[in-house]
Amino acid sequence: MTAQETKLLNAFETTLTGTIGASDLTFTVNSVTDGASNTLTAPCYLILNPDSATNREVVQVTSINTGTKTLTLDNINKRYLTGSAATSGLSHASGSVVRMSPVQQHIEDINDRVDTIINEAGTAVNTSLFLDEDDMSSNSATKGVTQQSVKAYVDTQLTAEDLDISADSGSNIAIDLDSEVLDLEGGTGIDTTTGTNKVTFAIDSTVATLSGSQALTNKTIDVDSNTVSNIEVDNLKSGVLDTDLSSTAGTDTTIPSAKAVKTYVDAQTTAQDLDITDGSTTSAVDLDSQTMTIEGTSNEVSVGLSGQTFTIGLPSSITVNVTGNVTGNVSGSSGSTTGNAATATALETARNIGGVSFDGTGNIDLPGVNSAGNQNTSGTAADLSATLDETKGGTGLTSYAAGDILYASASNTLAKLAKGSATNVLTMNSGATAPEWSASGAGGVALQVVYQQAATTITSSDTAVDITTLDITITPASTSSAIMVGIGSCPIQVPDRDDNNYWGLRIDRAIGGASASTIYTNSQLGRATTNTPTDFRDGQGFSFIDKPNTTSECVYEFIFICDGGGSSEAVGIGKGFICTSYGIEYSSATEV
Repeated sequence: MTAQETKLLNAFETTLTGTIGASDLTFTVNSVTDGASNTLTAPCYLILNPDSATNREVVQVTSINTGTKTLTLDNINKRYLTGSAATSGLSHASGSVVRMSPVQQHIEDINDRVDTIINEAGTAVNTSLFLDEDDMSSNSATKGVTQQSVKAYVDTQLTAEDLDISADSGSNIAIDLDSEVLDLEGGTGIDTTTGTNKVTFAIDSTVATLSGSQALTNKTIDVDSNTVSNIEVDNLKSGVLDTDLSSTAGTDTTIPSAKAVKTYVDAQTTAQDLDITDGSTTSAVDLDSQTMTIEGTSNEVSVGLSGQTFTIGLPSSITVNVTGNVTGNVSGSSGSTTGNAATATALETARNIGGVSFDGTGNIDLPGVNSAGNQNTSGTAADLSATLDETKGGTGLTSYAAGDILYASASNTLAKLAKGSATNVLTMNSGATAPEWSASGAGGVALQVVYQQAATTITSSDTAVDITTLDITITPASTSSAIMVGIGSCPIQVPDRDDNNYWGLRIDRAIGGASASTIYTNSQLGRATTNTPTDFRDGQGFSFIDKPNTTSECVYEFIFICDGGGSSEAVGIGKGFICTSYGIEYSSATEV
């Protein structure tokens, strides 16, 4: 057996479920677990017919399908292993015993591994795994080393080693690790202290720290390259802060306080006003208490203010009496302009009349009106003297009766079909060339209609919610009747449940007071999204035709349903509106 770990079960035994030929590499067994429910795992060694001196065979299984209980050997070399009754030609019948011998297999694995480390006598290690080199010249990452080689190599390296040191100034030095001691000394303001396997460097009491409370003497702080924070009024030298500007000399030797500035400015502003005049009348605006207003005149002058800018101009419509000459264009739909234009020989922009350009400088000729030719018109004449045929957009017909239907009887030819009777339906004739009326097919007759309406408000986190206000109760007149039940209107707020669930409706039916059972389900009327908690979907149009085959009372229930995944978000049904449902009984018919 090769030096590899094998999977062992101490008491595994089973039987074959089929025969094994002399060259087969797969076989099936009755079980792949032992009595303690441990599952057989590849690779492992098994013995086929272990109690037969002439047919015993040792094999190595390389893969196991626990579902089909199929054991596989990856090649023929995994058969007829040491311990087999023969080296080839063995076959095994269905029902033959299959057993594992774990103790023998485990000992063989151990021996294989020990043999790779030490010789059989136990007096020397395998030189292919361990090296005896005092200088470690092989530098192998895959070999072991002897104790003597480790000691010799370490002693040699320590004796020859020193510690090279450099500093900010001075020459480099070397400390012989075998014979010298490195001295670490502090400079100005720095102390050194030895501890357990460490040296601590610390500043002494002559050095100011960020967290300390030392007083600086004869020091200069460059404010341009440093930040001085938390300066308060009581930090200023006496006489630096000026609290009364009214008596201060005009110099730059003090700093005013905010209150002093406000008091001084308020006093100056209160005394100021703005003088204004229109050329004949003069007035003044007190800047501290008054507001100057610039007003326009309706339909004459407009005034607008945006930010600090006044805009004064003319409005879009002006009402004003003008005496004298007006330069420019006068337009509008109201008012009047009286007088004669100095020059009016042509229209500024020519216009087309009947396809002919007219600019006002002379008369024009219109083809088909006052000259030969055809006049093209885009409007509709008030009356026509002749029937307009189909190719000109007409019908070619001169009269119609109530209920007539127009249809094309041939290319570019229209015909009319008179109305049929009340029960007729429109069909095609036998040649499929024209429509005709025919008697309608058989159909059911409505025997009774049950209608339900009620204000509904239901909130529930269940995935199936009975809308009890819409229950329909109807008693069929015949066992052959068909019952159509459905929802007329019912707003439904669909829950998202953080899972984009599908939602739908279900109809349950109870006959004669018995328990209700489901007769119809549509579970995917829609799908919730993250927007639907504020949106209501309508259940209208949800209907089903039932044939209950009974004349006992039938109660139909409408159930809201949705997927159960995600959160427990609630559904909202009805929203307080009037919800409706119906039930219609039809007599026996081939179609309803």
